[in-house]
Amino acid sequence: MHPRAIDMNAFIKTVQEQRGVTSSQLRMLDEHVARIDMSPCLRKLWDALLVLAHARPSCLRTTSSLVEFVAGIDYAATAAHIGRLQTLRSSYALAGESNILTDLRNFAADALKRKRYRRPDMWFELRVRAMDAHALCIACASRDTLIIYYAGRKHTKYFSDHMIRLQGATKEAPSHRVLREMPTASLSGLEQLQWREKTILLLGENHDMTHVSFAEALLELLKHQCNRDLPCTFMIERHPGNASDHLQQHLTCNMPNIALHRARCASFFETEKDACARLSVHFVDTRHVDCGFLRREILDAWYVGTDFRRKAQRFQKRALRSVIHFVDDCLQ
Repeated sequence: MHPRAIDMNAFIKTVQEQRGVTSSQLRMLDEHVARIDMSPCLRKLWDALLVLAHARPSCLRTTSSLVEFVAGIDYAATAAHIGRLQTLRSSYALAGESNILTDLRNFAADALKRKRYRRPDMWFELRVRAMDAHALCIACASRDTLIIYYAGRKHTKYFSDHMIRLQGATKEAPSHRVLREMPTASLSGLEQLQWREKTILLLGENHDMTHVSFAEALLELLKHQCNRDLPCTFMIERHPGNASDHLQQHLTCNMPNIALHRARCASFFETEKDACARLSVHFVDTRHVDCGFLRREILDAWYVGTDFRRKAQRFQKRALRSVIHFVDDCLQ
């Protein structure tokens, strides 16, 4: 952890409003970051970004990377375990399904072999896989016979593929009674799986197509499900610290026209869910906690500067190797 010596909320707001960054702001940031412990690869990436920002202070791609980096620095001050995959380690300990982590390791090893770290989306894809592994662990560890998972279609598709390919789940026609209580037509991926004694309902969203009315109906269903006879595990693509960290919330709850944003930012998940005796809610988007609040925008400057791109590739390569070491340690 490190002290929050700078009001990053105010800094980001100013940079976004003025559509650029000043030399004095960059000097202030550099002095602050110099006092923070950081991995060598990430430090070099920051230094390369700072050079770009000084050279092109009004470049939108450069300032986008800068804002994201600054938000990540701020978020890292909230807890000592940020960026250490501790949530995944804990959920795996409960699930005990080695295929989940082995699949994550195979993904990282294949990416290294194919040198996919030379692509600007590798960091994003690795974060996605870390979240997906956690979601699988939560589902496999659940003792409830009904599991509902609401997330972007890419997440639910991987979940389904993994469960069928490696865990022995079978796919059934979506016919569970709770599905009749929601307008599911605008979902891009609606699936029902049977695994051991569990029924798993996958609600895969296309962020551009799924209607907000679905999110509103889902919230009503969850309220009704609170104290029904059938215990239910509900998993949603939402960050665990959504309400407690205002900067992170501002950057991830700013699109109320998207169904998933409407659902995960609803007051139900702040207080009401705690009164549910038959509903166990899990926020499975642990990417910020496990990988740091460094979303894909951190590499927006990929095509702006050669040195930044070179440092970004090394950062991604190091991240892939770190995941392999993490899995090997967990599976010992």
